[in-house]
Amino acid sequence: MRTHRLLVHAVVLVMALGITGFSAKGSTIGETLRLGARSASSFATAQGGLVGSVELARQGTIVKPASIPNAAPVPHKPISYTVAQGESVKSVAARFNISPDDVCGSNPRLATNPTLKAGDTLTLPPVPGVVVTVPAGETAQKLALEYQVGLEGILDYNYLRDPAEVRADLVLVLPQGRGLRCGTATRSGAPQVLISGPAGCPVRGAIETQPFGPSTFEGFHTGIDLAAPMGTPIYAVGAGPATVNFGGTGYGNHVLIKVSATRTDLYGHMSEIDVAPGQQVQAGQLIGHVGSTGFSTGPHLHYEVRINGTAVNPAPVLRC
Repeated sequence: MRTHRLLVHAVVLVMALGITGFSAKGSTIGETLRLGARSASSFATAQGGLVGSVELARQGTIVKPASIPNAAPVPHKPISYTVAQGESVKSVAARFNISPDDVCGSNPRLATNPTLKAGDTLTLPPVPGVVVTVPAGETAQKLALEYQVGLEGILDYNYLRDPAEVRADLVLVLPQGRGLRCGTATRSGAPQVLISGPAGCPVRGAIETQPFGPSTFEGFHTGIDLAAPMGTPIYAVGAGPATVNFGGTGYGNHVLIKVSATRTDLYGHMSEIDVAPGQQVQAGQLIGHVGSTGFSTGPHLHYEVRINGTAVNPAPVLRC
């Protein structure tokens, strides 16, 4: 009988210790939320990443999306297309809303002879850019430099978390990548585009740590990096509707603001986003806070300006 009582007491003691430990853990998490982040969703997102259509925190917590999208998601897989009678590179490009050079760049055999015949199979990008099968020995950084695209963009579009995941024979879509031009064996050069529209300073007191252009670390850098302490406010340079993206790859948590019909500004690697999808943002408005989500080596803002979808040097519109 005494042994039975001792066993009961031992079980109760273990249960009590377990409950106490759980409460203490919960208290610690609550304290972290109060001190280290401005909202539970931003804390959870910073610890986890995008899985399917939900956000998973480090502890597996689901962060509900801010809104339900009302448009079909953009496809991220290459398209396999069989040429019909009478089609040309130009007509195929128009059919898929890409350029003829995107067709030739994704099918290098067309670079010197862009002639099609019925029954030919083409590999096409789902967005303007090129499709590439990674050759042996190639790295993500080399691809970024060769095709003049951002490393963040390569990782983000192909759902990769680390450049080391780029390996031989992997098929990648490189949005806005510049491959071989039709009828030549040379690559298209970076466009010289003048930026029109508002200028400003997205992060006050920041230090520029990475310019636009070729980069030893990233291959080709499509924006300007502005380093600042974690949590520093980020302000919109230009006004327009916002697109919000949470995720653990490439740009991490980022916001796109459509400043005009031709210009879109991107703010990457945020720790917290303070605007809602579709919200009309005003110039100078707080849109988030500096972080290190996605492919990032430390807290900073990746500021990128795209003209007609192509990243251009944002230096002319920075006033910091």
